[in-house]
Amino acid sequence: MEQNSWLTVPEWAAVRQIEVRHREQDASPLPPTGAPVNFHVLVRGALSLEPGDYQLRLTADDHYQLWLNGAYTGQGPGPAYPEWYPYQTYHLTGGGTATIALHLYYQGLINRAWSSGDGRFGFWAVVLDRDGQPLNLSVDWRYQICHAYSGEVVGYDTQFLENFDARRYPEGWEQPCYDSTAWGSMVPAPWAHYHLIPQETAPLWEGRLNPAEVRPISGGLLLDFGREIAGTLHLSARGTPGRTIILRFGEELEAGRVRYSLRSGCRYEELWTLDEGICTLHPYDYKGFRYAEVLCPDNVEVWDLHAMERHAPMDETLSTLRCPTDDLDGIFYICKNAVRCCTQEGFLDCCTREKGQYLGDAVITARSHLWLTGDTAILRKCIRDFIASAQISPTLMAVAPSH
Repeated sequence: MEQNSWLTVPEWAAVRQIEVRHREQDASPLPPTGAPVNFHVLVRGALSLEPGDYQLRLTADDHYQLWLNGAYTGQGPGPAYPEWYPYQTYHLTGGGTATIALHLYYQGLINRAWSSGDGRFGFWAVVLDRDGQPLNLSVDWRYQICHAYSGEVVGYDTQFLENFDARRYPEGWEQPCYDSTAWGSMVPAPWAHYHLIPQETAPLWEGRLNPAEVRPISGGLLLDFGREIAGTLHLSARGTPGRTIILRFGEELEAGRVRYSLRSGCRYEELWTLDEGICTLHPYDYKGFRYAEVLCPDNVEVWDLHAMERHAPMDETLSTLRCPTDDLDGIFYICKNAVRCCTQEGFLDCCTREKGQYLGDAVITARSHLWLTGDTAILRKCIRDFIASAQISPTLMAVAPSH
């Protein structure tokens, strides 16, 4: 692994890299890249390390999820431009073989939620010893394109729905014992000219959240998580292969059922097709929701229903308000939760239709987040992102959908 080596899949050799930033009112069509959209790739590599402590520096374009030795470890990076592209650092313990598993994703849409649509897809990794020196390791990075995910675009062209076909997902692929010798080999990405910097914001906080209430409804179960969250739904199921579970998400109820056609314009309904035996749902991108419906055919069993919530770290003890004589404390809690949900790697307008950082929204949320936490890291990144856009070219602005 060389310090500046980016890897991609051979299928990307003919993809054209383009500039997606342009003047705000310039509606000129962009040249095609030839790249697929909603592109999921699973990657595995094994490192042989002597006893000791090491660091793994890692980034990807658009995004990665990481497992080390079979344990989920983190995700990233925060959206950024190639001229200031962040990497994240993870701890490795030597003394045997370390298995690195990555779920890479290229969304392919042009928006503020992802740095995508530009034909750049790949990852960069380097291992450093305790003195901070990069190791020259020979790693056979293997990949498989994952066809388990499909779905239409929702929001302001910011997210694909995730219909998940468990029959097309290699269960256990991230575990050290999985045999990936039949997978393809990653290749160098000659177009990858990035200026890499350490990610200045802390890794996202991710945690399990059990439903505050689960109650039966016609055809299945209704889950109430007690408040709006930014996250993903997880559960296990068993039934006849090919049977389909319907998953619906929403921020409010209507006649006792989830309103999955959100007022924001997102229609959160997805299908999960079962395989043989015990199946696990593996969502990738997050949504904003409070309620979820799990609608099952007959003879399908579901269990371990929970959400994985994500947001920038927030110390809940730093800002509290108690005012039992009126509704002020409730109003404060709703506002604080909105800041929690909408502070991811940047300050977002919302976790549903836009999921991106805009200057006007950041002015409000950045101040609120600073008052609640005292943390300036995300604010500094926000300022740098906007300055970087202007410095790259005064006539260029990051593309935003015209809504």
